[in-house]
Amino acid sequence: MKQLTSTLIVTCLSWVFFSCQSEKLSPDTSYAKGRILFSMPTAEPFIEDGTRAIQTLADTTGYTFTLSGTDTEGKTINRVITFKDNSCIIPAGKYTLTADNMTAAVYDLGAPYYHGTSASFSLEAGSTVPVPTIEMGKPKNTRIDLTLGESFTDLYDLQSLTLSDGSHTISLDSINLKGFMMVPENEPLTYTIKATAKSGSHVTDLPAEGLTKTLTVKAGYAYPIHLTAQAIKDMMIGIGNGSHNGEFDAPAEKFPENLEKLDKLE
Repeated sequence: MKQLTSTLIVTCLSWVFFSCQSEKLSPDTSYAKGRILFSMPTAEPFIEDGTRAIQTLADTTGYTFTLSGTDTEGKTINRVITFKDNSCIIPAGKYTLTADNMTAAVYDLGAPYYHGTSASFSLEAGSTVPVPTIEMGKPKNTRIDLTLGESFTDLYDLQSLTLSDGSHTISLDSINLKGFMMVPENEPLTYTIKATAKSGSHVTDLPAEGLTKTLTVKAGYAYPIHLTAQAIKDMMIGIGNGSHNGEFDAPAEKFPENLEKLDKLE
């Protein structure tokens, strides 16, 4: 059923795409179409070191472009369009263009999620105009960077670090160390660490269900999760409410040799 639903969605969307093939514009201005030229959006990267610089996106694979506005006859237009050779032929009118990569941002380990809309632009019949640059601003999701300290890898084999925002889950490991998550509205992210002790490491496995913790995040920021571990070197034996180093003092009256020790101390 899931596969059938996906197929239907793709099919329905294809009906509302504007054709952007190699159609030629008529020199007659009464021809009610024009050509728009695509400009690569600008965006801001995730904040890691307190600075943020605007950059031009290098790749728009996975983005959906939606044209919204009215044509010259006053008809409302709200359709997904595709660009071929950096251009698309559409009805003349007044529009904005929105770029969004939500689907790609929540697929597999995710991607930086951007959503932005251009300034309004007008297209006259038979003309060619560039679309104003879409300024995406900061990412709408967060990035998680996993690092494994040597103290951890000496003692444990990491099975997974699974993060959840309540509706979407990703799993990081020693190979996939970076993932992207949407920011929960009311709750922090949860993450669960599962690892097994290495042979001879003298540490115990983590619980079968793993260790679960939370992380409060904000959109546009990258957050590190650094895993370290420490082996217990000195066995401490609990006695009552205290602890002991494992060397017990025998009662002097039961072991005469201890009386000599007490005499010397006195």
